[in-house]
Amino acid sequence: MATSDRQHDKVIAFVPPLLQPGEQVVADVPFAQTGPNQMWSLLLRPLLFLIRYWALVQTNRRLILLKRGSFTTRIKSVAAEFQSGQCYVAQYAPGTLWNLMTLAQPGKPVVYRVHRVNRARADAFVAAVGSDPRLAPPPPSTNAPTT
Repeated sequence: MATSDRQHDKVIAFVPPLLQPGEQVVADVPFAQTGPNQMWSLLLRPLLFLIRYWALVQTNRRLILLKRGSFTTRIKSVAAEFQSGQCYVAQYAPGTLWNLMTLAQPGKPVVYRVHRVNRARADAFVAAVGSDPRLAPPPPSTNAPTT
């Protein structure tokens, strides 16, 4: 079982007590980061403490942001919940190593970095959350497993 699958399983195991009757998980990004770029963190070690880790879960009714541990992969708490339609993906840029996803939420937009191992989940999340009408649909993932 791959690391991304274990992260996904932890998120799916954490979510059921949070769900309302009839609510279902539609898409999730089990591991996303905010804060300074990792390349800067390699140069300046104290920046490592500014990186925050998240799990993003879209249900058929709302978006749930889960706070992850900084040095462990466990989920700490629910950081925020937004009703469907309150948030959308303002920008999505698949990259070679990191995908950048700007989530427009009440307050200010937040840029999340999603590693390429979770690209297929990020693509599904963008489709489930919805995007800015000016944003073109994400290109098909080239990292799909072949059989």
